[in-house]
Amino acid sequence: MTRFLIRSQVLMCALLISRAASFANTIMYTVVDMGALPGGHSGLFGLNQAGIAVGWSLNSSYESRAVLFGQGGLWNLDTAGNTNSSQARGINNLGQVVGTSFIGPGAEATIWSGGAASTLGTLGGTESYGLAINDHGQVVGSSTTADGEARAFVSNGNGLTDLQINGIWSAAYSINNLGQIVGTVEVEEGVFRAFLWDPVTGYQLLGTLGGDSSYAMAINDSGAIAGSSRLSNGQMRAFLYQNGVMTSLGTLGGDSSYAYGLNSAGHVVGYSTTADGQTSAFLFRDGMLFDLNALIGPGSGWILDEAFAINDLGQIVGTGWHDGQRRGFLLQPAAPSFPGAEAPEPGTWVMIATGLLLIGARWYRRNGASAGHGCPKS
Repeated sequence: MTRFLIRSQVLMCALLISRAASFANTIMYTVVDMGALPGGHSGLFGLNQAGIAVGWSLNSSYESRAVLFGQGGLWNLDTAGNTNSSQARGINNLGQVVGTSFIGPGAEATIWSGGAASTLGTLGGTESYGLAINDHGQVVGSSTTADGEARAFVSNGNGLTDLQINGIWSAAYSINNLGQIVGTVEVEEGVFRAFLWDPVTGYQLLGTLGGDSSYAMAINDSGAIAGSSRLSNGQMRAFLYQNGVMTSLGTLGGDSSYAYGLNSAGHVVGYSTTADGQTSAFLFRDGMLFDLNALIGPGSGWILDEAFAINDLGQIVGTGWHDGQRRGFLLQPAAPSFPGAEAPEPGTWVMIATGLLLIGARWYRRNGASAGHGCPKS
């Protein structure tokens, strides 16, 4: 019996070492500069499973243009010549891109596919914004109505359908391949709530982390949702919502964090303030929040401010600063031993677990037959 207990204690401590080893093997990244049109600045919002990214860049007239990065370069999607500006927000695994074209005084949700652009119209107003697209070509976003209200919509490519979310204002930010949609609704003046809309059961509000407002920004095919919520003290926190439970992801030392992207493994990306008041892109995985600037190694010349999307390969896109310009980036997972980078606190876990084993061995030599519970103490 004594040997069994001691072996159990050793096994528990060994599990700590195993967990520490997983921290030591934290994925590191190389940064791919996604380039820019002649205006120099760019940013990326969407990413598909093939690693093709979409966003915006400034042309030579410093007008924003929807762009796609992939297939060997950076491509200007907005070539019709009839827009004031445009930006792309999402891309599906068929290569269809969704975003917004600003034409005259208004704006229209737009799909770019096969080299052609198709506008989706509005809900009777002057503006609509395309924010996400799934693999069935369904688009979600927000549009004004004839009376000027902004309403969340879904489209199958032929006009827009109001989701009928009760409130002053609403927008849909993400749709999965089951047709489930998440977004935000203003339920009363200045009070916002995250919602989940299901094609069978309708919509429900998701609640908050204790404050008055919440915002749902991404949903995967398992129904996990990422977003942000106010705490009771008014601070913002990124959250992951699974199985009816909203969990705070914490911060990088500052007083706020915001989640925007989610993959099928439940890994979340976004940005957070830091202890010195700066903004830094983050990755949440394996129960831990990582500062992405700490995972790209020193001397890269990059400051990664915001991360907006992550795919199932672990690739991440967002926006940062490089050589004094606002630039879109793609983070490519590299070997765990990426030079110069350190995983958060692996050494601490290793030293604690190893120390416990040594203490346990000394304790066993001294005490022989008696055994306690958990890792042995001296």
